[in-house]
Amino acid sequence: MKRRPFLLLPDPRRAHRRLSPRQRECVRLVAQSFTRKEIGAHLGISSKTAEYHITRAAQALNVCSGDIAAFTRFAIRTKLIKL
Repeated sequence: MKRRPFLLLPDPRRAHRRLSPRQRECVRLVAQSFTRKEIGAHLGISSKTAEYHITRAAQALNVCSGDIAAFTRFAIRTKLIKL
């Protein structure tokens, strides 16, 4: 059975619960146009660790880890960021 992307789920908050707090924070920062290096510095972790959290979040949300627009849509829909 093929997984559906989170954008097609009736409630994106269900996908939100699949992310760890660190993954949610990384998604929020990606949605705000932070680079991997900036995310690492902001969170006090290496850029490689930040990349790991972003990749795991992308897998949980069924999106590409380089798809900033998908992370931004998710962050807006789940109120991680405000417009």
